[in-house]
Amino acid sequence: MPITINADLGEQGIHHATDLTLMQYIDVANIACGGHAGDTETVAHFETLANARGVQISAHISYPDKENFGRTSLKNTIAISDLLKSLDLQRTLLPTVERLKFHGALYNDCWHDTSLVEHLTPWIKSAGFTEVLAPPNSEIAKALSKEGITVINEGFIERRYLLADGRPVLMPRQYDLACIKSLEEAITQAKSIIAEQKLPVHTDQDHPKVQKIDFICDTICIHSDSSIAEQLAKHTRALLNQTQPTLT
Repeated sequence: MPITINADLGEQGIHHATDLTLMQYIDVANIACGGHAGDTETVAHFETLANARGVQISAHISYPDKENFGRTSLKNTIAISDLLKSLDLQRTLLPTVERLKFHGALYNDCWHDTSLVEHLTPWIKSAGFTEVLAPPNSEIAKALSKEGITVINEGFIERRYLLADGRPVLMPRQYDLACIKSLEEAITQAKSIIAEQKLPVHTDQDHPKVQKIDFICDTICIHSDSSIAEQLAKHTRALLNQTQPTLT
């Protein structure tokens, strides 16, 4: 299957220019469902745009934490019952979409936290999701695969990775190196993932010492709040069209 481009949309209102531009280049729109951002109006707006352009949709669901944009872990402060109630409420904004992507801290917590994954896996099934965007070889990916849910392995090209316990994780945003702000560097990372199936990872969060590890992904994410998002999407689309001529 060809590699696709996905982007997290609807997080900054219906008039966010970058979101509208990204729609020209992406294959999948992850539409914020109100947990970290978004509301009924933004969901309806971007769902209509996606359908008009033939862009697939994922429900972008998170911890209920608009104050921190869903980027602060609540796994030790929110009761599981309250979390699941929030996820149910977010689900109602895109009730028929069968693809899911968790956002921010919830996405990251599912990478390693087996206890959290044990609670979320049955919820994902009961909510009717059949496909989930997730980090390759993460705990959530392994659990969902056992349940027969399709895992769409995801890579990021404007975020740096850190090697932790022998496997890559996204470098936490509090570190200076976490986000790639150079278009040239992000394109280089995209080429490494797409053409070489290799992921550059840092062995230390404070120093740019990098090694490459094997990495196979099905989809590449571009964050709409990245300063290089529009140009990066354009270049990545061109790169994929060059390496995967059948991808439209």
